[in-house]
Amino acid sequence: MWLKLLVIGIVLALFALAIRAVIRANRPAARPAPQREAPSLDEQLDLLAEAGLTLSPGVTRTDLTDFGPEETYRHDPWRLLLLTFAIRIDRPPHTPFCPRACLLQRDALDTPEALAAALRDLARAAGVDDRLHVTTTTDRLSYRLGDTARDISPDTATDDILHALLDDIAAALPAGRHLAFLDHDPQVAVFCLSAQGHTLIDTAAPGLLLRTPPL
Repeated sequence: MWLKLLVIGIVLALFALAIRAVIRANRPAARPAPQREAPSLDEQLDLLAEAGLTLSPGVTRTDLTDFGPEETYRHDPWRLLLLTFAIRIDRPPHTPFCPRACLLQRDALDTPEALAAALRDLARAAGVDDRLHVTTTTDRLSYRLGDTARDISPDTATDDILHALLDDIAAALPAGRHLAFLDHDPQVAVFCLSAQGHTLIDTAAPGLLLRTPPL
């Protein structure tokens, strides 16, 4: 008798396990968490302004949407707007979109004049242009920034030149400011930020801005 009861018990246990397996197999899958909607252009502008990156005087939101349709800034949030901030508007006087940003075209720095223009743009973005004095000849770029003086030949490797220029600009920044970089090879967007401003942007777009130049 006890053997019969044992067999019945085993059968019932297996049946219960089979039923549980069927229930689990037919349980509705957990719904994935809804994806966060990409920030609008205005939301991105507000955060960047809070981080210290504003539109230049005379530059408007319309200049941004004339350059690229509004939906493109939502499609590629933060990166596209930051890259746009680093260039100049299409209409005269071709003001920079953002006074604290500039764009380095690494494959176009092959003359002293091109290097001088890049250096002036860097100094403008960093807010130290009033301390920069530049002269060029057909084969040399010479400049003085504060107490630093350099004499550079375009024959030097471009990235070595850029490292020197960026080091000198960074050394001239006021306390609490630093340069941040956005790689868009062969271009590099450069921004002058406070630590707090960099943190705000990094929270919205982790890892997008770099602390060291991507050269």
